[in-house]
Amino acid sequence: MVLAVAGFAACSKDEEKKSPVAPPEPNAPYILYWDAASGTLAAGQWKRGDDGEVNDNNVLLFKFGSVVGFTAVGSNDTWNAGDVKFNPTGTSYPNYADIPRYDGDEEEDGYISSNEYHNATNVKLGLGDPCRLVGLPANATTEEIADHDSGLRLPVFDELCDMYQNEDDPFVWTYVPRNGRWLTSNPTMETFLPSLNERNEFGESAGSDLSYSRYWTGSMRVNTDEDLIALQLFFSSTVVSPGLHGDMRYGLAIRCVED
Repeated sequence: MVLAVAGFAACSKDEEKKSPVAPPEPNAPYILYWDAASGTLAAGQWKRGDDGEVNDNNVLLFKFGSVVGFTAVGSNDTWNAGDVKFNPTGTSYPNYADIPRYDGDEEEDGYISSNEYHNATNVKLGLGDPCRLVGLPANATTEEIADHDSGLRLPVFDELCDMYQNEDDPFVWTYVPRNGRWLTSNPTMETFLPSLNERNEFGESAGSDLSYSRYWTGSMRVNTDEDLIALQLFFSSTVVSPGLHGDMRYGLAIRCVED
């Protein structure tokens, strides 16, 4: 698969400009997936043997700013409405283009997780931060959504930069148990981010050779063309960037952090 790179947001090396909040907990196993047994959106760690819950068949992908979750393994590598597993809207999506995503002009870090954007009304329209819905079924009522507190949210760019810069040897590439990155220099399965397949702007399964991966952050920036773009945590065997410029229509995995 060819990776189209639009640009990177660089982490600040100025201590006074770094995020005032603590870096996200690197040991938290919070990759979003569909728990078919309970019928809920869940967060867990990558599966190895008897440990972990998340695998290629249940991990969920999302457009940026959307709470509609779908599988990374599509039917014949094309979009199928049955690929949607978590859908609070009650609307079927035979066309990938119809799945909602962020389409505003507010670029404040963390806006996707804010109550202004993530609220029961928007969630029922398919918009919000899916991390905040962990533990809910897709048919949750507006009252249940409004009252729910998962304690999780999307990470923002500065937090990921802080974690990357503050660890002794972070984001270590590995081929075992599969291609991916450990988030700390003392790896456990809980610190593992696997390379995953993704969906392109047409909903097609990108069929990655797993030589790299991208996860959504909760941050946006205005690029040199004055377009508002979303930031992704990107890594390969040779590069790590907490701020790859990304197309909001892509379906990518999410690793939540504690709020």
